Amino acid sequence: MALFALMNKITKIIDDFLEFNNLKYQFEKISFEIKENHNSDPYLVINSHPFSCDYFLSVLACLKFQMTAILSNPFWGDSEKKNLDKLVSNFDFPKNEFHLILFSSGSSGTPKGILHTLESLMEASESAINYFHMEKGDSFLVSLPQHHIGGLMIGLRALFCGGKLCFLEHQQKVEDKLKSNSYDYISLVPAQLKNLIKENHVNLKKAKGILLGGAKEDHDLQQLIHDYPVYLTFGMSETAAMMMARKGGEEGFDLMPGRIVKLDEQKKLNVGKYGLMKGYILDGIFRAELSKDYLQTQDLFEVRDGKYFFCGRSDLMINSGGENIDPIEIENIIKSISGIKDAHVVGKAHEKWGEVAVAFIEPIDLEELVQKELEKKLLKYKIPKQFMAYPSKILKDSDKHVKLSRNELKQFAKLL
Repeated sequence: MALFALMNKITKIIDDFLEFNNLKYQFEKISFEIKENHNSDPYLVINSHPFSCDYFLSVLACLKFQMTAILSNPFWGDSEKKNLDKLVSNFDFPKNEFHLILFSSGSSGTPKGILHTLESLMEASESAINYFHMEKGDSFLVSLPQHHIGGLMIGLRALFCGGKLCFLEHQQKVEDKLKSNSYDYISLVPAQLKNLIKENHVNLKKAKGILLGGAKEDHDLQQLIHDYPVYLTFGMSETAAMMMARKGGEEGFDLMPGRIVKLDEQKKLNVGKYGLMKGYILDGIFRAELSKDYLQTQDLFEVRDGKYFFCGRSDLMINSGGENIDPIEIENIIKSISGIKDAHVVGKAHEKWGEVAVAFIEPIDLEELVQKELEKKLLKYKIPKQFMAYPSKILKDSDKHVKLSRNELKQFAKLL
């Protein structure tokens, strides 16, 4: 489709969406401010609260004005702000064309800018809309922060299917919103869903789909979701969120409509261009990072009877005496133990075995209980050889949605 015809179509979609959601006045207000203060800039750094209506409307304004939208977190610390400043200073922004830049979580390395186009975001949205049969008038709760791709895509799916978008009010929590309202589609992370089910929020059962991020649910959660319309999803920022999904309780993921993947000899997942980012931005320099139209990931999968089974990540695997240890498997068991707030398992160099697993747990006071539980459920070589308290300087800050770095934990483990 020619760019002019496409933009006419997008403008009509946006106008209809704003009218249906009663957001026209707020959108015009934001648009006026952008024209007044950023008219000469080819980009906009979005600094609104990541759960707010203004955040999503700013993205739509960039789309309508054909600017680059940069998703920032107003709670970022100095290192993240410096990374953003470097990108803005060095990057050659496209003129008169919409792009979206967000940042990877940085859980396994330096945060990278991820560049999406209108085409990739539309493809990813339509893939999910078709898989879940999302319809005009369906309601979507913005239950994840929009500076992450999982939160932003909630709004884009609502936009492209003609849905109703519902935002949290100032400092309102998801659980408070669900006490008095039901929604057709709710996107959550495992910890959120577990708490909501335990608090018996009846409106959860009225949803058409509770979309849960992450390739695996933990053991505790498996026992809770049978009576709920839960779909486990797999995806990443590079694929504009979910690209595989499965109904809770079922085994194996479905590849969602339009998505293209292949497995290499090491069983690593390679993702084709449909819904895929254009490339990475490191220190303001664009890098395509694609080999023969595919992006190689570190995610390991097996295919059986047309279903995709997640086997872990090659870059996280711990090789101990020739045996592979999946830290995610151990973490899920630890997190299922009552009283445990968080857990991370990393590898530590060992003179005899090459590497051994060590576990950071919160609170550390439950070390003995964790040890006994793991002995019941794991082979001996998989049980962590050491349990540690999280170092205070890199504790996960849930209010700021900062993802804890495994690399930092590995470095810390070396010192003990």
